[in-house]
Amino acid sequence: RRMEALVKRKEGEKKKEEKKGGFENDLEHTFAFAMGQKPAWILELEALGQSHIAKALTNADEKDAESLMSQLASLDNNYPGGLRAYVANAKRLLRESKLGVNVFKNLKPYPPEGAKLNVIEGGRISRKYIDMETHGYKELSRSAFVLVAGGLGERLGYSGIKIGLPCELETSCCYLALYAKYIQAAEATDTKRMLRLPLVIMTSDDTHAKTLELLEKNDF
Repeated sequence: RRMEALVKRKEGEKKKEEKKGGFENDLEHTFAFAMGQKPAWILELEALGQSHIAKALTNADEKDAESLMSQLASLDNNYPGGLRAYVANAKRLLRESKLGVNVFKNLKPYPPEGAKLNVIEGGRISRKYIDMETHGYKELSRSAFVLVAGGLGERLGYSGIKIGLPCELETSCCYLALYAKYIQAAEATDTKRMLRLPLVIMTSDDTHAKTLELLEKNDF
């Protein structure tokens, strides 16, 4: 009865975008097995040797099943080649690891050349600096910012998280706020594309709650 009710509810829902095939399309027919047949995504999982996941899905409650199905759909749509390629690649890597295959055998590490930029040259802004900055801005729409924030400021004599430390004394703007404002300034440079640059913050058990508190306190 619970499965039949879920199927009816699913049939009444309207999605904003229709997608063909794959796990995303099968979400429209979730729990079709309640009608006495296996949905395509169950057969797909079994064909990939993932029958344990298929079993978990059929035995899960509505909330957990939908959560897992959403993850499968996301992986199938975003991983090159979908779930089939993901499973095949994972098996290949595990097999090579077991055989002791060194994937770096024919590669030689070397330090990158890099570039040294001087903002001011000959009393004016460097042309090379301007050119590279212009090129960098073109790549902004495909960029993301990652902030490693897993440590406390104890060694600095600060009881809070490091990203909560003030960067200067006049406004007491903390490091996280300065970082976020820098990203916002970068977004504001391109008004045509309305850039929204992702910021990923890596936290730890020591810093997670305090990081959320700092974000809420600063209205970010």
